[in-house]
Amino acid sequence: MPSNKPPAGEYARVGLAGAACAAFNHFILVPLDVVKTRMQLDPKLNPTPLTTARRIVATSGYAGLSLGLAPTVVG
Repeated sequence: MPSNKPPAGEYARVGLAGAACAAFNHFILVPLDVVKTRMQLDPKLNPTPLTTARRIVATSGYAGLSLGLAPTVVG
């Protein structure tokens, strides 16, 4: 009687695909969350997402948009 279980390599391939999709998702969403949080902290100084993102890049460089990305990816 044949087995209906896929080979073990299939599980690894699907797992890696899921990890890649999650990493890409976090790569996009973490900078948006940083901008949103800065806007919530000081709405008068950061009235729009674009001005807030520009201000973050001007003061902290592009790395400023990735605050919290490492713990998110590790998690």
